[in-house]
Amino acid sequence: MINNVNTRNNRYNPEAGNKTPEENTFGILFIDPGIQLKCSKIARYVNRGLLSIATFIKSKGLNVNYFCFDQFHKNGVIDEERVFSELKRFIQGNSISVAAISNLFIAETENALKVARYIKELSPKIITVIGGYNPTIMNQELIARKEIDFIIKGEGEWALCALVSALKNGKPTENIPGLVSKGHEGPERRHGNLDELPPLDYSILPKEYLLSENPPRINLELSRGCYRNCSFCSVSAFWKSECEKVRHHKLDNLIKEFEYLKSIGYKGKITVEESTVDLKAEDTKKFLKKLRRFRDDFYFEYIATRYDYIDEESLGLLDEIGFVHMIFGLESASKQVMDKVNKDIDLDAFVNVCAIVRNFKIKLTVFMIVGLPGETKETHRETMNFLKRLQAEGLIFGVFPCNFQPYRGTKAIKDLKEAGGRPLARESDFFKWLMRDEPLVEYNHLRSKDLKEMMAEMLALNIKNGKNVIDDLM
Repeated sequence: MINNVNTRNNRYNPEAGNKTPEENTFGILFIDPGIQLKCSKIARYVNRGLLSIATFIKSKGLNVNYFCFDQFHKNGVIDEERVFSELKRFIQGNSISVAAISNLFIAETENALKVARYIKELSPKIITVIGGYNPTIMNQELIARKEIDFIIKGEGEWALCALVSALKNGKPTENIPGLVSKGHEGPERRHGNLDELPPLDYSILPKEYLLSENPPRINLELSRGCYRNCSFCSVSAFWKSECEKVRHHKLDNLIKEFEYLKSIGYKGKITVEESTVDLKAEDTKKFLKKLRRFRDDFYFEYIATRYDYIDEESLGLLDEIGFVHMIFGLESASKQVMDKVNKDIDLDAFVNVCAIVRNFKIKLTVFMIVGLPGETKETHRETMNFLKRLQAEGLIFGVFPCNFQPYRGTKAIKDLKEAGGRPLARESDFFKWLMRDEPLVEYNHLRSKDLKEMMAEMLALNIKNGKNVIDDLM
């Protein structure tokens, strides 16, 4: 049984040299390639989903290893040749049976496949598994690739654990829920009980990465799923039935994480960004009250939520903790666009809540999307007028705009076509969605040049005294 396996926890340390593989071990190598090979401007984050899966697998007694490309991100540059050389050295120095590769975002797919190809060329016996949003949606397309052996659809902890157990014990894998293999797709997996998940084990990560001079951000996840169903968002496509049900983590586990991070001297930034951070909920407020004791130990950068999920008590707690920024998702202030993308916002109520936030120290920024289906020059003008009103009344600190990214599996793909729109970029270039370099789509009535001008106009709202006030959030 897997609980009888001799457990090790190997974190990549480039100074440690090769290690002698232990006999009779069944090692799982978790790899986070990210998109850093392509874009040095992306902020560094711990891959919470991958670390959660690694933690869960380790808790079952298995030998867990972790290799993060982000560890080699120095001075805005990653040396690709060195990264793959170090990956080779790590694989050859350890007993690796399964490589579990994260493909969280669409723009990461090219890198994830490159890693899988490299591993197969280096050691064909290693089983390659890929998971994340894109593999969930594109599972049949990706499983056809020779470098991929298995795909995990949706939530990864339980499916990967079942796969690893089957592989180790020579059992069949065809009927594992949530698993796709060559020529076979297992039944749909019911979402797991989050109470079964232990606190994240940050000791799995390389200390050289977590405690570096420029440590990665750590984003907290309080829940999974979303009550809403915005047509442009990948969340509903990924969680499916979870749009009607939000599951919550044991919040005391997060406190244990903070205790550990404090004990090792982690000095990075803490963020809270997920689909549903309900700050009105009593359990969330209890968590925030416990979090206050870490005010002087960490830099709490921002929390993202909906305008109708906060109240004055929760705002006061966020101030006490020391959160610097709050982000509200607005996306558009045009009713025409909001109706098209199924965005449920009462603009009058939105203004009223912004006025409440103004009474607290936390700085409010609104998240916007340029070029959504239904967008016209007139709807953009409506949105700009609304943002300028918020700014003139001192209700917002900044505006965080991004280009519309057409995720596969979302209704927005259909909406884009119906609006006469078309993609302008390959999916592997979708990192530009965040970097705002170029529009990813255009329409007959809104060309790329028009969308770039709209983006520039929105970004200009952040320039004060010659400085971009939301540079820290970029």
